[in-house]
Amino acid sequence: MIHSPGHAPGHVTLHGHGIYHAGDLLFTARSGRVDLPGGDPVAQWKSVLYARDILRILPPTWRLIPGHRYDWIDGTTPDWVSLEQALAHNIALNSRKLEEFDKLPFLRFDDDLAA
Repeated sequence: MIHSPGHAPGHVTLHGHGIYHAGDLLFTARSGRVDLPGGDPVAQWKSVLYARDILRILPPTWRLIPGHRYDWIDGTTPDWVSLEQALAHNIALNSRKLEEFDKLPFLRFDDDLAA
């Protein structure tokens, strides 16, 4: 279990037995939002960077299981992607700087959930 704050202060991720369970830290092609109560974009960025380091050393065929299903790059909504696919195509994992990451549109939404 790895403390992975950002989406929420107590958020955790889990890995083992061929699975990286990302919860709301990472979805298949993006990251979870940070505009809900307790969300913190800097903590999310640091958690994504740490997750990226972990994903790079785990076997590429392991599965990334997200907390929610959203569109993948081909328009499907898969239950999981391989770590190799996530590292190649997840826009949050591929952000190079905090300033770039913080501008990603899915980190914040104009809805009543964040009110």
